[in-house]
Amino acid sequence: MNSPITSQKSLALKFGFLLVGILAYVGAFSVEAQQLTTLAVGYPARSIGSIQLYIAQERGFFREEGLQVNLTQIRGDVAKAGMLTGDLFAYNSVAASARAFQAGAPLKRLPCRSKITMEAQ
Repeated sequence: MNSPITSQKSLALKFGFLLVGILAYVGAFSVEAQQLTTLAVGYPARSIGSIQLYIAQERGFFREEGLQVNLTQIRGDVAKAGMLTGDLFAYNSVAASARAFQAGAPLKRLPCRSKITMEAQ
């Protein structure tokens, strides 16, 4: 027969598991409920020159800044047209981006939500 102490421990354990489950469930939805800004970012080729984009996406750096970034491999001329029409937020090529800016594409800056700050030395 179960003693009252064993019953209380069992009840406390069940309550603990229930609480952890509820917190995990609510936590999963609170991350997804966060409003993310969706941006299209292009890159010219799958090479080491574009690896920083994939690292940032894999490690969740974009999401930490409130961004949902869609990475797309596209040619420079198509990227220029995309930046001019506003369909492409950024392109991972200085030359193609400079040509787009010369043609009238707006320079864009995102506010940083990160707590990391740079201090003058």
